Amino acid sequence: MTLSELIRSMGLTSQPVDEIVATLNAKTIRKTDSTKVTYAVLADKFGSEVVAQFDAKLQQIGFEWARLTLAGAGIDFSNEQTQAVIDGFVAANIVDPATGAALKALGVWHVSPCEDAGLPPATEADVQAALDEIANEPPPTPDPAVMVSGVIRPESTFLTLAGHGQRFSFNSSTPVPLDAKQQAFVSAITDAVHAYFAE
Repeated sequence: MTLSELIRSMGLTSQPVDEIVATLNAKTIRKTDSTKVTYAVLADKFGSEVVAQFDAKLQQIGFEWARLTLAGAGIDFSNEQTQAVIDGFVAANIVDPATGAALKALGVWHVSPCEDAGLPPATEADVQAALDEIANEPPPTPDPAVMVSGVIRPESTFLTLAGHGQRFSFNSSTPVPLDAKQQAFVSAITDAVHAYFAE
């Protein structure tokens, strides 16, 4: 996704440039990972020494269930209860705030719209260039869809067909000249409609 596409998709094209930049860079999109975290994962993330200290603190406060689970199947750090326990650890000075935030981020974190779209942080110059690109885009191509409307009566069928810059009407009780494609199209619709109402 390009920056101009992101701005358009978020409906920001009419906002001031500085507000667009702030919105695009604000970490407002919540991400979660429910993958079970074990002591091995923690060791890779924080180092064996930090994990050993953490394990000793868990043992000290009697969190044997947490020690056993981290040593085995692991704990889902995106779980609300797990997040609350970590907050409690920070409040009780069992872990420092930075470590607590890092532990919580294993399960829940936030990213900006730019990050979520795989883009670097937006700057005012980037946003202005994207807005200029949007302003200079050609108008969209009209939808080439065909509209069909009609009235079905026992004694007649009236159809109006419109599309591709053309419009014509057909009344089965008052024939009008049609080319082969129009006639085939009208016949198919008429037959289908009559068949539907005959069921």
